[in-house]
Order: sequence, then structure tokens, then C-alpha cells
Amino acid sequence: MAQELRATQPLGLVLENQVASIPPLDLGKHQRAPLRVLVANQNRGEEHQRISAALGQWTDADPQLQVVVVADRALAQRLPPEKLEFHPMLDYVQYRALLRSCQIALLPLAPGVANGCKTPIKLLECGAESVAVVCGPELYGRFAPPGVAAVAPQLEAVVGMARELAGDRQQRLEQVLQAHAWVKDQWHLAPAIATRLWLYQLVWRRRQQLDQRLVERLNHDPTVPDLQHADFGSRIPQ
Repeated sequence: MAQELRATQPLGLVLENQVASIPPLDLGKHQRAPLRVLVANQNRGEEHQRISAALGQWTDADPQLQVVVVADRALAQRLPPEKLEFHPMLDYVQYRALLRSCQIALLPLAPGVANGCKTPIKLLECGAESVAVVCGPELYGRFAPPGVAAVAPQLEAVVGMARELAGDRQQRLEQVLQAHAWVKDQWHLAPAIATRLWLYQLVWRRRQQLDQRLVERLNHDPTVPDLQHADFGSRIPQ
């Protein structure tokens, strides 16, 4: 996102999302039935529609499969009710608890600039909750080292790769083990809090100068109305 905004706002502080809560590794749930596959992505109706037929075929073929869908009623209506667990939009604590109850999560994301600007936070949350992931093709492959997620080369491959992961428990356990260690080592919020606070304080102390430079740049753009200092709460020389 910072790269896309650089023409208008070349000054940017880029801080990736991190995970505040990382429960202990839980491999035991991968030994239990039913196999709970979570689809909890928001604003991904196109992606869900493109994987829905293959997901429906999987539910028909696997008596141990339970698909857990959050918020997307259109996707839920395409799946057999007896294989479906549907939830409306959840708050974050409820979402993490539901995620924790699943073994596999599907994170389909179509290629494109806007999707490439998203955060990989869902991948990190899955790693923290010992949930295996099939994702992509956009975004996640840039973040995930080999072994922590199955990255699909195209949307239509997501369900097929998930079925392979479901059928290969050892591969799934290895992925979950690596992903949990990766998130705990590199994406845990607690060790980064002090550095983040220091950076926020530096930016706050320089806010007037930063505001002034932003206003000067935008006021030279004929497509943007002139901005006044009141818009930023800083004293900008006119």
C-alpha cells in the first residue's frame, strides 16, 4: 500500500500487522473428527463464488467434512445444510475462538493491486491457532516461507489443494508445526511494542512538519481542493 501511495504521500511508516495472542501449539485437534474447514474471509464474494462448486463437490464426497462459513450467506446457500455451520459476523474474540476450533482454513484471494495491498493477518492468526492454510494466489506467497502454507497458483486450485492437505495428515501436522513456530518467532506483537511506541512518538513530535509537507504536495495537485491547517489540527503557514 505504501508503494501505491508513494506518488501522493512519499513519507510513510510501514508497520505490519502482528498477532497479540498466540496459544500453545495444538496438534491434537488434527487427530479428531469431523474435519472442520473454515471460510471466514470478508469482502471476498468473487473468490468464494469461484471456489463454491468445488467446495460443494468436496462436501458431497467426504462424510467427515464440516464447512464453517462466517458472514457469506451466498456461499452458505450453495452448500448442503447438513455439512454447514454458519455464523453471522463475529467480534474478534468470537472469531479467534471459532478459528481455534477448525483444522483447515481457506484464504482465497484473487490477483490484483487492491488485494496485493491487504495484510496477511489471517495467515498469521491461523498459524497462531494451529490451523493449516490453503491460500492465494495473491499476497500470501510474498510473506509465507516454504512449508507454512499451501499457496495456490490460481483460485480454482484452492479446494483441490485443501483436499490433499485434508487427506495427508502428516503433511498437515508439519505445516501447522512450522507455521506456529514462524508466527511465534517473527510475528508476535509483544516483543515489538516498545519499538512501535518509540516510532509513534517520533512521528507525533514531527506531526506539524509532516502535515505541512503533505499540504504543500496536495496543494500543487490541481485535482485536489486546497487544504487548510484546520483539516490537520496543525498550524500550517499559508
